[in-house]
Amino acid sequence: MKHTHNWGLFPPVLASAAFVLELTLTPATLPAIRGALELELSELALYVNSYSFAVALGVVFSGVLGHKCGETGVFLVGTLLFSIGCFLVLMSEQIHSLLMARSVKGLGAGLFIPIVPVLLTKATSEKPGRILIVCGAISGYLAGLAPITYGSLLKEGNWITPYISLAVISLLAFALSITSNKRCDKTCVKQSNAPRFSIVEAKGLMGIYVYIFCTYGAVTYYLFKSPILVSDSGFNITELGGLLTLLWVSFSTVSLALRNLVDSYFISFVLATAPVALIAGLVLLSLPYSPPILIASAFLVGVGLACSNSPSTQVILTLTPRRFHSLASSLDFIFARLGGVLCSTLCVVLLPQAQVIVLLYLLAAAIAAASFVRPILHQRMLASVNAPRNKLP
Repeated sequence: MKHTHNWGLFPPVLASAAFVLELTLTPATLPAIRGALELELSELALYVNSYSFAVALGVVFSGVLGHKCGETGVFLVGTLLFSIGCFLVLMSEQIHSLLMARSVKGLGAGLFIPIVPVLLTKATSEKPGRILIVCGAISGYLAGLAPITYGSLLKEGNWITPYISLAVISLLAFALSITSNKRCDKTCVKQSNAPRFSIVEAKGLMGIYVYIFCTYGAVTYYLFKSPILVSDSGFNITELGGLLTLLWVSFSTVSLALRNLVDSYFISFVLATAPVALIAGLVLLSLPYSPPILIASAFLVGVGLACSNSPSTQVILTLTPRRFHSLASSLDFIFARLGGVLCSTLCVVLLPQAQVIVLLYLLAAAIAAASFVRPILHQRMLASVNAPRNKLP
């Protein structure tokens, strides 16, 4: 039984790797794609945004379909569509077919990525938080090392190999998911005798969504703002890549260090640490630029991301009944992206001083949300420890 559970970890881990590699390799391949297909700058923007919009749409459908029809089926459809989208991109010769291919790929990614934490926690019910944060650490290392590997090992202008690699990884996740889930999810689950549950009314749940909105928004602000500031300060692209690599490596290293804390009451202290680290990192980013300040800023933002990313997902799944996990996980991604959209917009509509003030208010709200959730989470964890093993929500 234990061996089966271990096999069940591979599909979501591989799918998560494909999703992260797409995010990090796409910017690196844009110049090659633009040259190969002779795209205008506006068409290149559509190429990027078509995937993002499709992901957002897929996330919405993922929550609804996962709740109604089962997570495994949604995961299989998502990984298959992602692979098909990769191959369609390779076969595209015009902008219209290219945008359609990217949309198919994004829809698949949006379908499977909210299901990943649900499948991970299902496969490791004893310590679900630990596997979530270890999987996040693996993704962080990939995010940091993939662009460097692409630039050093592949010839300039080669954008085909990364897409083939993404398709193969996603197909492997699809195949392993079929073989490791011999018992299919029930397509129709009777809910008539189950107690009613409201996402809005659940104690502490909206507080953690506010926390995710604020912390992920701050991280997105850093990822959007820091390249602009570094470039304007005279640093070259190699130094910028090293700065982002440091962020992801610090995220992964701290995540691994926290792996034994996220399934205990200490998770509330981990959540409270994230906005404090993000505040320190963003304040350093607003100071006059020098290499030590930039390095410290990237490290602190990586720490903040590690303390908020997987731990917040673990809290959501702890506070939500099992049958609502896919829906709750989808809302996790939606609130994170909404926070990212708001904070990246700050870079355009507000002066630098006002940007910092708004971000500090958001992170103060994140601290308040973490404090609000803390006693509720503690009470829920005590109840789960004392409850019989065979009575799952």
